[in-house]
Amino acid sequence: MKDIIKNILEYAVNAPSGNNSQPWKFKVKENKIYIYNVPDGDITPYNFDQKGSYIAHGALIENISIISLKYGYSANIEIFPNKNHNDIVAIITLKKTELKENQLFDHIFNRATNRRIYQKTPLKSEHKEEILKIHQEIDKSGKIKLIEDIEKIKKVAWALGLHERLIFENEMIHNIVFSSVLWSEKENAEKRKGLYIKTRFPDMPSFMLPIMKIFKSWLFVNIVNKIGLAKKIQKQSAESCISSSALCAILIDEETNEAYLRGGRLLQRIWLTATKLGLSIQPMTGIPYLARRILKGDSSGFLPKEVEFVKQANKTINDIFNENQKTIIIIFRIGYDSKPPIKTLKLPPNIVFEE
Repeated sequence: MKDIIKNILEYAVNAPSGNNSQPWKFKVKENKIYIYNVPDGDITPYNFDQKGSYIAHGALIENISIISLKYGYSANIEIFPNKNHNDIVAIITLKKTELKENQLFDHIFNRATNRRIYQKTPLKSEHKEEILKIHQEIDKSGKIKLIEDIEKIKKVAWALGLHERLIFENEMIHNIVFSSVLWSEKENAEKRKGLYIKTRFPDMPSFMLPIMKIFKSWLFVNIVNKIGLAKKIQKQSAESCISSSALCAILIDEETNEAYLRGGRLLQRIWLTATKLGLSIQPMTGIPYLARRILKGDSSGFLPKEVEFVKQANKTINDIFNENQKTIIIIFRIGYDSKPPIKTLKLPPNIVFEE
């Protein structure tokens, strides 16, 4: 049983998390897996109240539920079993069942963020239908909203692109993003935590790497911003969004830890399904996450004008996506790209086995 659980968790950690922070650890006792959040795993302003980490845990748990069936076990999942300790995210009890094939299993390792420009192709109707029905299978309390109208996409794309602009205009955001970059294939293989530069700029020629490293310097970025670099970056980000077949959001009714975790399961199921269908995905949730922090009363690290920029961009996004005042927990662009995405690697799971 110990070896089976070890194998399940080694595969399950191929789940998305903010800046590839992988904010989890495990304790195993007999057939029970205790999943713990690591609060210090992601201390960025995007992860206000650990909500981003709970989405990541939801994706992890969805992986575990799929992989367990491959080994002939069902996963009985109890989320947040101790209301006084939110760091205990879930207890999963494995029970012997018949071996079951799940088509999504084969795509867990292949799932990755694709930041390339996509083909300007509408979503195939059968692909759209398969994605939209997922919340009926896994979480009826969550909602999936697709935007395909090009004029609406343009407005949301510009609002989402503000985040890329802030990377080059706001020192706090700049330092957070560049401190998480892994600059070489060797560093990606050794550290396995953070974002490999080739995933962020997959088609960047090798001679550009030394130039990109110069942008780690906030002093240098301040100088080049005098020629409007940040606004150009926002425009490029918006253009990549506009190339997508659609923009998609996951919305929830209430801002509970449980709802965010279920939203993470829903995200992972969508992402695995999209990978199976040959679709690419890039999460673009920087602005909604920063806006949530600001609207909850924490605007530290931002100039007053930046606070207003974020609020206005968030309002634009909500006006288009959110007709019933639900909470947007994730936004991503989705589309077709013939090239496979480049993967950021994962750490092996931190597991304590108790007798």
